[in-house]
Amino acid sequence: MNMLDVMTTYLGHHIPTMALWNLDPTRSEKRTGKRFVHLFPTQQGSLFVAAITPGMWRGYARLVGHPEWAPAEMVEVPDFLAEAELKAAAIAAGQAKFDGMTAHEAMAALQALGVTCGVMRTARQVYEEALAKGSSTIHNVAYPDGTAVPVPGAAIASDEPLAARVPSLGTDSADVLKSLGV
Repeated sequence: MNMLDVMTTYLGHHIPTMALWNLDPTRSEKRTGKRFVHLFPTQQGSLFVAAITPGMWRGYARLVGHPEWAPAEMVEVPDFLAEAELKAAAIAAGQAKFDGMTAHEAMAALQALGVTCGVMRTARQVYEEALAKGSSTIHNVAYPDGTAVPVPGAAIASDEPLAARVPSLGTDSADVLKSLGV
């Protein structure tokens, strides 16, 4: 299973929204949680970082110049909800480090230290990349009026074709009402 296909399926309702109405979803800026997860702007693109294990946190701390934040004997990452000052300092140190890098350069440096990270893309970029690569996760479902609507499918490839019928609004109303005795 490749990550492009997995992320395409996560786009759920965004795929037809982008395809039919050309509307782009927005990204939430709010990031809260006990683990260190942050989205950093870089010289070129944004970088998602998730230093969620002791080893990852140690790698991140070392890269941003603060190995004292994650000593070798550390067995649990800090609780960043409880340690807001450390989180703010970690974000500031990361931003200072990544300001002079592209997202791909920062990702390579973090991955070399075992830190989970990735270059962020918009929902539209993922959608367009999936289309360009012929991803099996985007299917066109035909409405009775002939309109083709792209929808996400399963992230696991299958030799079975998608057999889906999306009814028009009200198509089954008479049958449903009849079954209810109306």
